[in-house]
Amino acid sequence: MIDNLILVRHGQSTANAQRIFGGYGNYPLTKEGVAQAKFISNFLSNVELSKIYSSPVKRAFDTAQIIAEHHDVDVTVRNGLIERNVGKASGKPITTVKHIGTLINYPEYDETFSNLQRRVMKEINHIKKSSSGNVVVVTHADPIISVLYHYQNIKTNRKSKSTLKLDTGGMSVISFKFPEPMIVLFNYSKKINNDLLKS
Repeated sequence: MIDNLILVRHGQSTANAQRIFGGYGNYPLTKEGVAQAKFISNFLSNVELSKIYSSPVKRAFDTAQIIAEHHDVDVTVRNGLIERNVGKASGKPITTVKHIGTLINYPEYDETFSNLQRRVMKEINHIKKSSSGNVVVVTHADPIISVLYHYQNIKTNRKSKSTLKLDTGGMSVISFKFPEPMIVLFNYSKKINNDLLKS
């Protein structure tokens, strides 16, 4: 059993910068995306990591590789961590989907939130059973939100509104060292850190 599940959203990609749906596309990290990944990598540099898992999509895998630079741990790709299937929205401007960012389901998507959550939690349960210590999972916003909803026992339906927002390069941590799983950190990122320093 693992101690801490460290969930990291990939750094900013060219799709994020262009405000288009990345989907399964292999959009590379931008300069800022690399900086975001290095920020998390440096933050975790003194944390002993047993495993680093990644979505097969380039922006996530490249982020995971940057995190791995401080650790003698190879990145393991797991297909179950892949981005949500956004269907015909893939590659299109995010403005083409009405109310984007406010709901968890959209008619343009080919994967409902419940199906996404079922797929990702199957992967997370496999990781929990086959790993120990501190484990990093680098994936995408919706897969991470589905995991956080699961451990918050948030029930959803097709009309549910979104209640969480994740920055690119954002890190959230679920600890399993308590009687029940606890979300002990949410969306810590280079952007959040800089915003706090400015305040």
